[in-house]
Amino acid sequence: MAASVTARGGSHRSPASQAKAAIDQPVSDTYDQPGLTTGLAASGDIVVYGFDDGNVLVYDAERDGEVLSLGVDRAVSHLLVREPQTAIVAWMDADRFSPLDLDAGAGPLIKHRGLWDIDATADGDLIASVSYPADAAGSVGVTDGQGSVLWSAPLKDAAGSAVALADEGEYVAVGAAHHWDDGTEPTGQPGIRLYDDTGTELWHHDHDEDVLSVGISTAHEVVTAGTDDGRTIVLDLEGNLLWESEEYSGWIALSGDGETILSSEPDGTLVALESTTGEERWSTDVDMWAGEDLSVSDDGHRSLVVDRGEGEFVLVEEGETIWTESHDVGPGRGALAGDGSAWSTIVTDLEAETSLVQMYRDPEAVRETEPTRGDDAASEGDGATDEDSSDGEDDPSDEDESTDEADDPTGRASSSLALVEYDILGNDPDEEYITLRNTGDESLEMTGWTLRDREDGGRVGVNLRRFDFPSGFTLEPGADVTIVSGQGEDTDETLYWGEKRQQVWNEDGDLVIVQNAAGEVVLEAPITANDNDENTGSASGDLTVVIDQTNAPVEGGEHLQVVATLTNEATAERTDTIELVVGGEVVDSQSVTVAGEATHPVELGYTTYPVDQDVSFEVTVRTSDDSASTTVSVTAASGATDDDDGGESEAGTGEPDQDDSDEPATEPDDENESGAEDPADPEDESGESGESDAPPEEPAPEPEAGTETPADESPGATGNDTGGGTDE
Repeated sequence: MAASVTARGGSHRSPASQAKAAIDQPVSDTYDQPGLTTGLAASGDIVVYGFDDGNVLVYDAERDGEVLSLGVDRAVSHLLVREPQTAIVAWMDADRFSPLDLDAGAGPLIKHRGLWDIDATADGDLIASVSYPADAAGSVGVTDGQGSVLWSAPLKDAAGSAVALADEGEYVAVGAAHHWDDGTEPTGQPGIRLYDDTGTELWHHDHDEDVLSVGISTAHEVVTAGTDDGRTIVLDLEGNLLWESEEYSGWIALSGDGETILSSEPDGTLVALESTTGEERWSTDVDMWAGEDLSVSDDGHRSLVVDRGEGEFVLVEEGETIWTESHDVGPGRGALAGDGSAWSTIVTDLEAETSLVQMYRDPEAVRETEPTRGDDAASEGDGATDEDSSDGEDDPSDEDESTDEADDPTGRASSSLALVEYDILGNDPDEEYITLRNTGDESLEMTGWTLRDREDGGRVGVNLRRFDFPSGFTLEPGADVTIVSGQGEDTDETLYWGEKRQQVWNEDGDLVIVQNAAGEVVLEAPITANDNDENTGSASGDLTVVIDQTNAPVEGGEHLQVVATLTNEATAERTDTIELVVGGEVVDSQSVTVAGEATHPVELGYTTYPVDQDVSFEVTVRTSDDSASTTVSVTAASGATDDDDGGESEAGTGEPDQDDSDEPATEPDDENESGAEDPADPEDESGESGESDAPPEEPAPEPEAGTETPADESPGATGNDTGGGTDE
């Protein structure tokens, strides 16, 4: 199915939208299916639309309206776009979502019964989901970008109405609502719940009415919530109440930086609040109530307000309306880019049963925000660095004009900043660092300066945020500053990037790139973990691992054993913790000491979960310096029955998900036309007749943890409704 292109700059613009002549309209197309979902990358460089036929439409530098047919014949309900090339797509009516690789046009498919809401980290590598079944309690789970369910937990006495994932995935905030006992009476305990990255509930804050929206910011240490009775509740990360108000709507949005709460009131008022105090920053009359259809930029300065039923849109900047649009043909939805520079709209023409998709960009906003923002990953790969380079060379305002830039091997703007030391080997971001030195005679005031790697955050396919030097940070002449990739408390000598799970720097070769507040590249230095003269970590890289054998295949419920050999290439004795990792979780570990220039065998293992069908998956043995992986098989116990779904991961079940089989024949996504993994359905009570699927070609999902929640055929929602669930 193809989209047809219409005239640019459509005829529905209101006089208010025409007043800001600088606004461009790079996309204005139609699609021959209804649709009510859209999403934008943080930089606005990728825009995606979702439709009732289950497909998505993509616009970016490489695709001008490419249709991706994903093989799920249900309406797209959610779209989250994460750079460089990931879109998290959800189909509530199919109880499924997928981290979609836009380049490949496919991705693993994860099932979560009663799926209601999703959220994802900035790199798209972690996805949180909650469920709102029709007649049972809900559940919450976290899945990685490869489709493996990392953890899941039942909500026990509530349904999941909203979910928010912290920047690094270390916390998951859940908005809880009543669930329905046998579909007739609301029961359970609504409120706010916070989970850590293992699925452990840290605390809960009970409330009498359903929570409609939830947000979290680790930078400002707040968890925010809006409730069905019109309350705004803000707690700290320990669960202590910071403030609460009855003056605002239950639908709120928290800015990406955690500083601003936006609330759209039923009387048409839009209000901006300071998140930690509740102090009102500004309010304005936009003459519409957005409810959940409210987007806010990362810095809180811009917001897009949508009247879904009327297809009306208003863009507000610091309380001032700067653009409007209205359609009288049907309902609409919208999305705002994280940097506020672009926004997208989709409107369904009810009579024609088609969709109008449009995207707008404000060049002035790009020029204002681009030099200091750290999330515009798309610009890093399309020549932005080269442009910055040439600007830096020609700019007469450079600090040291006497330096001959032709002698600078990087060809960048001159600066006294130098890379003097680094250690980028190993798996622990807390042990990875680079050290910079001010070699000049003057202080370097580094407010607004940024640090990044070459393009992709240090690993192929992974996009980590840039590092922003703290406001007011100054590097004195001759002084060093070490930037650690992991987490910690900043000092004058050591700053922390804040990564929790993954390294920043690519061990096979990377670039350290520092830009000043004007966006000029002042340092570009190559690094590689194989350069022993530069990599000064005394022990890093010395302890390697090779997997020798396993006892696989084993029957589900039996002990899986992995035998590996450690080699200490250094002359000194080395002690390290060796870990066995399955599905992103450490299932066994031991401390081992290896003599210098010697080898040492190690045996690791764990008890597998019972399975109904033979499965294969990857196990990894890792040291601080190295890792090795192999694929193992677990077989079904003799006499096991195959009466479940095949090939899909399942979030929120709380049970080990081991690629069960027999997906209902009426589920169109069983055909797997997109090449995605199909989710497992351990206890499908939908009542639909099933057929046995072939085993998946990709490695099967890894085990889950927790206790199973009841299954149900209904996701507790109808049509395209997205977001938190009020009792209907």
